[in-house]
Amino acid sequence: MGRPEKKKGAIESAALALFARHGLANVSIKAISVAAGVTEGALYRHYISKNALAKALFIREVEQFSSGLTEAMCLDATWQARLREAVRFIYAYYRAHQIGYAFMILNYHDFREEDLVGKEHNPSDIVIQGLGSMLGGDANRLVLRAAMLMGAVSQPIIMHYYGRLPIWPSAYADEVGDLVVKMLESAPTIKEKKR
Repeated sequence: MGRPEKKKGAIESAALALFARHGLANVSIKAISVAAGVTEGALYRHYISKNALAKALFIREVEQFSSGLTEAMCLDATWQARLREAVRFIYAYYRAHQIGYAFMILNYHDFREEDLVGKEHNPSDIVIQGLGSMLGGDANRLVLRAAMLMGAVSQPIIMHYYGRLPIWPSAYADEVGDLVVKMLESAPTIKEKKR
């Protein structure tokens, strides 16, 4: 890797860690350049602004995460097995990519979804479409079920990230998987699909 690429990698790593810890609004170009060990000018040679850097990092992280999520949601298995596998994937991904995952989840609202990724890479759309193919039901109920599922799965990660849950969520993957399956089994869309 050439020197400019090394600097770019250092900039991206520093920015990702700072954004994940402090949020996009609370991180300056100067803080990124200091953490990366480069000048502000070097940073601007690679990215025209802090927002351009954050957007590029966000897209990269979401695309990487979403490819594995799509695989889990599209397994040739029962919907219950697919949901359990998706939970296991999400928790394993968080453990392997804690900073990148934290950056995605904690800075998600700093970006407009339509400016970032297409439906094929948007985790919300992947979950909604996956639930639709698994369970059926009207669009409003699918979005509601997806929101409930994503909240139930994401909160242990957030609690771990902030130190409130001392054990990695991956240790609870099967338990959380069973809980979200039970939650969705009791949902009206499931009952409607069985009739």
